[in-house]
Amino acid sequence: MVRLLETDEAALLKTTFEQWIHPEDQDRYYLFLRQVKNRADRKEQNIQIRLRSKNLKEIPVILSSILDPERPDIFWTSCIDNTIEQNYKHEIQSINRDLIIFKNRLDLIMETSKVGWWNLEISTGKVLCSSNKFTLLGLPATTEAVHYTHFTSLVHPDDLDRINQAMEQTIRYGVPYDVEYRIRHADGTYRWVLDSGLIDTTQTGKPTHVSDLIQDITLVKTLSQQLGNELKRYKTLFSHLPIGLLLFKNGHLVMSNRLAKQYLHLSRQDLGQHIHTFFNRFTLYYKYYRPLKSEKTLHCTHLMHRHIQIHDDNDQVRYLQIQAICKDNPSECIVSLEDVTELETNRQLEEKARNTLQLFMDNIPEPVIITDQNGDIIQVNRSLEKLYGYSKEEVLGKNPRILNPGKEIYETIGLTEELYHKQFTELWESLLDT
Repeated sequence: MVRLLETDEAALLKTTFEQWIHPEDQDRYYLFLRQVKNRADRKEQNIQIRLRSKNLKEIPVILSSILDPERPDIFWTSCIDNTIEQNYKHEIQSINRDLIIFKNRLDLIMETSKVGWWNLEISTGKVLCSSNKFTLLGLPATTEAVHYTHFTSLVHPDDLDRINQAMEQTIRYGVPYDVEYRIRHADGTYRWVLDSGLIDTTQTGKPTHVSDLIQDITLVKTLSQQLGNELKRYKTLFSHLPIGLLLFKNGHLVMSNRLAKQYLHLSRQDLGQHIHTFFNRFTLYYKYYRPLKSEKTLHCTHLMHRHIQIHDDNDQVRYLQIQAICKDNPSECIVSLEDVTELETNRQLEEKARNTLQLFMDNIPEPVIITDQNGDIIQVNRSLEKLYGYSKEEVLGKNPRILNPGKEIYETIGLTEELYHKQFTELWESLLDT
């Protein structure tokens, strides 16, 4: 008592015990003594009160008192310091308050996020659920345990085996599980849910309970399916476009459509190739098939309006025009391949005919000029170049009047302006009619 009350023995012996009792607890203490004195069986009784030390510090104690069997005016009392127990009690109360706050917050989060929980007792099959799980299924909530089979009976038949296998693996090996399945709602429709479970065991490792969180993912699943359908539709469209397409990401080939594979004879081994390695197999050309100089590092900009020459399945030469698109995402590049064989063949025939005509004209001793419908020069022969001193490049696209400065063309050839325009118009009309 001396150490508890922070005093010395001499001072303690000069006082009564009642003087050390907290004023607020003195009435309870006197009532306690009367109860001890009046108790017929004379058994020990206990009370929790507060003492005040010499320094006025409050000390929670437990008093145990019993009446002396031979002298009814004497009480035998033991005093136990209850400070540690009180501190633990306050700490436990604080923890309980925090747990209640946490539970309320967790319930609110689960309610707003459409998440429920349940706990399965393995030995009995009984399940305790949060109200949210019943809400997810459109069922009336209850605090009573229901049997596990009540929920498995609602699972879609095609998904039941997957649920049972996941549960068996968890109970047998203690591994957590995450499984998606369909479960029947009270309105008769099936909802997609994500079920995540953990095993609870004893200290010896024996499984006792399975704790589980269940979340409604119907909207996510529906959107995922819609996105998958859209992606499938775009892939089909991508595959059947009337031009070849190659998709490069970070410089590497990741996708090609049907025509690109057909044009370039692509296989799975070509996926992942760098754009530089990929196109160095071909000779890149400028317009009209002038070879492009080899680049140390090939970028999308080097593929703008380029052409390559390939051989089809029949070993026939074909020409492809290349166009690169790298607008929205610099790390992605789409390369289109368009078959321009017919256009190129026509261009080559036209160029050959023009060269033949030029050869014929160059062997005519008199100057020859060919103009278009607007009267602009589109071709001349060598005799004209020698006679007038103009090069071919200087007169192409010009009006013939530049050959005789100061005079109009009709004056040069001895015609009136009216007669010249009439003959010129009749000439072009006759050419267009043939």
